[in-house]
Formats: sequence, structure tokens, C-alpha cells
Amino acid sequence: IPLYPTIKHPYIGDHSKDARHQLNRRRRATFTKEEYSHKLLPAINGLCNRTAPLAPYKKRAHEALRLAILMIANTLLRPQEMYWLRYEQVQLVPERGEIYTVIYLSAQQAKTKRRRTIICPNGNAMYEYVQRFRKYAKWSDPTDLIFASERTRTKPRDLTYQVRTRFKEWDLLEDMEGNRRSLYSLRHFAIERLLIENVPPTAIAKLAGTSLAMISRFYDDTDAWMYLKQFHGHRKNFPRPVPDEMLDAPMLPTKGTRS
Repeated sequence: IPLYPTIKHPYIGDHSKDARHQLNRRRRATFTKEEYSHKLLPAINGLCNRTAPLAPYKKRAHEALRLAILMIANTLLRPQEMYWLRYEQVQLVPERGEIYTVIYLSAQQAKTKRRRTIICPNGNAMYEYVQRFRKYAKWSDPTDLIFASERTRTKPRDLTYQVRTRFKEWDLLEDMEGNRRSLYSLRHFAIERLLIENVPPTAIAKLAGTSLAMISRFYDDTDAWMYLKQFHGHRKNFPRPVPDEMLDAPMLPTKGTRS
């Protein structure tokens, strides 16, 4: 699968965070590099490359699961945002001699109630796979939901049961701490992967549709000294140091206080 990234697991047993951070850590189940490479990736490859013939509804279910995993792992979409995505919102856009897959989310679809534009990092590969899934899907009009599941074509398919069933078959239902994995686990893992690859947290926050504070608080374990080295390595004009007499000067009274 060309869209799958190379994964490195960032968790190294850091216990320097506060209790609330550790609590959210425990809730955010993810995958280790060995589980991803030796279990998840071969299982998904075998899921849609079977030689035995499948019934149409089973083929649709298999392709839907694989497409959902690809979308979340490569675009950082939330499952609820992915469920309301339509075919016409996945487009090819040329830019500087290259063609990219671009996903447009409306304010009503995004969790943050703001429009988002997601550029997939693998050129037109994501668009081509969406079109491949469109051949197996039950509904394939441009205005239809990609994961539509009923005749009205307005209700998204629920993949929760299928994901849990497959993860149980692949021995991936729970992580090392006993947390149950879901499609949302792939989003957490993709964010951690981008941080490991030194992608700026501001760019990750923009792509994931979340705040920089959320990325820094729950995902980023980079030491402050590492950021300082990057700052000195890329910034040409350094700020002037503060004179010692300014540090020793008394603080001026703020507005509303008595002198």
C-alpha cells in the first residue's frame, strides 16, 4: 500500500507529565512500530487481496474498512468527519507541476465548525483509491456520502463493529496498557508520526483541525532544549539579550492598582 507511512513509536515511558496528561495518554490507544509493520499492514493487505471470491456486500465492507484506515492515517480526519465526506469534496488540484489530492471540509462537517482544506502528502494516490472504492460502493453519485449505508444516501456507514471484529482477529484489539483501539487510534498515531518526522506542530495542528495547545499538551514530548537548538539553527537575526539593569528594575504598577 503506497499510502502507508513508516511508523516510529514515540512513547518511551515518560512520567514527567501531570496526572491529567497521563490519564489522556491512557485513553489514547495507538500502535507500536512492530504491531503496525508485522500485524496491521499485512492484515489489511490480505483483507483486499484475497483470491477467493467474495459477495458484493462483503467486498464493499472490506474496501470501506481499508479506505477508512487509509484516510485517517494519511489525512488526520476524525471518524465523524470522515463519515460525512462526499465524493465531490475529494478533488485533484495541480500545484507547481504536481497533482495533489485535496479534501475540502465545510464548517458543518468539521468538529471545530471551521472550514478545512486537507492536502494529502502522496500526490493523487488518495484520489485514485477513492475512485477505486467508488466502483465497489453501493452509492457513487458525486453528491453521495462516501460511506453511505442506506437508500436515502444520507446516513453514514458505522464501521465500529467491523473495526473491533477485525482488530480482534488480528490480535490488535487492545494495546499494551489494555486500552481498546478504534479508528480514532490511527489519528493519534498519525499525529505522533508527524512529530517524530520533525513536522512543525503548527502545521500538524492545521492539518488535524485542532489547536496548537492540544498538540503540545497531549502529543508533543519534545524537550524544550531541542526546540532551542532548532531556533538557533534556523533563525538568522537573534533577539538582543535583556540587560541586567532591566531585570533588576522594579515592576511598574499595573492599571487599577494603587501605588
